[in-house]
Amino acid sequence: MTGRDNDPIGTAGRRRRRQKRFPIENPSCLLCGEPNLECLTPVTFDWIKAHRILIELHHPSREQNDPDFVTALCLNCHRKAEEGLAQAVIGVRHEPNPRKRVTVMLDALAVFLDMLAAAVRRWAVLLKQACDFGESK
Repeated sequence: MTGRDNDPIGTAGRRRRRQKRFPIENPSCLLCGEPNLECLTPVTFDWIKAHRILIELHHPSREQNDPDFVTALCLNCHRKAEEGLAQAVIGVRHEPNPRKRVTVMLDALAVFLDMLAAAVRRWAVLLKQACDFGESK
């Protein structure tokens, strides 16, 4: 969910609908502390027992454009990726014009690469902290 929000009214509407799904005002994950409504999925214990998986498949360039380009994401990251696509106004309809379809695919991929770049920056910080900790001994 990095980048420009091309549909702030739609984003606000999705946020209001997500907030209504939770019984508390500012929900967050008990385990990881994730506070972003775009990432949180209210599920019951029965849902977890039935699905038994908290990893979902994500199509970075949208499934209708390239069904074979898939990556596995946790529920939270998949929600972030989908919200990023929604904010960039990258729809799910198949684009029949090949040139326009490639444009949509590149825009969608840019959203995913923004997320990946943010993750790489977080990993670099973790590694630097680990190195700094090791040097202080």
